[in-house]
Amino acid sequence: MHKVAPFEFWEANYGSTEFAYFYWYSLVRSVYIARVIRAKSATPVLSTATELVLGALSAALAQLFTTPVGVIATRQQVGPAQHEGGDDSFIGLITVSYTHLTLPTSDLV
Repeated sequence: MHKVAPFEFWEANYGSTEFAYFYWYSLVRSVYIARVIRAKSATPVLSTATELVLGALSAALAQLFTTPVGVIATRQQVGPAQHEGGDDSFIGLITVSYTHLTLPTSDLV
């Protein structure tokens, strides 16, 4: 089995995060242009504040999808499972991560 060096993992993780950001940015920007401002031209001029808000939203969406994958990959590289069941597979780690996830429910209503 080939062990991945920390630098190689960092490069792959960084590349996937960057790809996800630009994917979400292009999607969020095109939806904003098509549905919110209903621009007739393909590349309308957006204000700096609008571009910053779209960029922040895109970054949040990218992190939402890439961070769990990064955590799971790191847990698989670190060593054997320290949780109940000991399932070190990708699906096993996703299951453990989401079963221990707790969201605050008070003051939401």
